[in-house]
Amino acid sequence: MFGGSGIRCCGYSSKDFKNELLNDSKQLTEKQRYALREVIEKEAIAWAVGIVSPEEIDEINILRASFLAMHRAVDQLTTRPHIY
Repeated sequence: MFGGSGIRCCGYSSKDFKNELLNDSKQLTEKQRYALREVIEKEAIAWAVGIVSPEEIDEINILRASFLAMHRAVDQLTTRPHIY
């Protein structure tokens, strides 16, 4: 069994939004991730979190579970970005 749930977050902001920490969460310290979370929750136009259970990861594999978690996050967005 996999060690824990798979979690993915998606969101979007205005095209002029800039934050030097916003790149790869795996490169951040725990303190930086929590600080960035507050910025995203405040500044993003929309954001959402998708979660897959350890059982789902075992059943469909980690790569597919990662995609599933991201789809679940996208499906929860309250608005959709306009892509130009």
